[in-house]
Amino acid sequence: MTLKNSLLAFAYVLSFGISAPTVSFAESQLTIISENATAEIVLTDDELMALPQLSITTGTPWTEMPMVYEGPTLWSVLERVEAIGSDIELVALNDYKVRLTADRITEDWPIVARLQNGETMSIREKGPYWLMFPFDNVKELQTETFFSLSIWQLAKIELLE
Repeated sequence: MTLKNSLLAFAYVLSFGISAPTVSFAESQLTIISENATAEIVLTDDELMALPQLSITTGTPWTEMPMVYEGPTLWSVLERVEAIGSDIELVALNDYKVRLTADRITEDWPIVARLQNGETMSIREKGPYWLMFPFDNVKELQTETFFSLSIWQLAKIELLE
């Protein structure tokens, strides 16, 4: 193969984007879908940031030390789309799903964490959104049930009722 052909082949491979696509945090969004999929609301990161923000400092089974998580409460997100009292299914970017019943959602927690220690979270760092509970402050939350509800890479909320 000549040098010219090698360079053409290399350019051809690059044109198909062999690296992973990058998405800026400003493009992050959270989609809320009704149970029968007749309605879909997309909240941009700016819209989530415009909701009242809450901070939770807590340790998790996935971090070596307590971290500060900031974001709107799930309650305020559901209130924004008029879905308070709904059971929901939370869906991650990789289609992992967990069901969260309405009785486990309070006005104060969980939060849809946008920031960890003041920084946005990349997908590799469990972002862009991570459902976070105050595990250190509410001992009743330190169970496998609540740990499993702390879904990261949150992309969708499906309303079940």
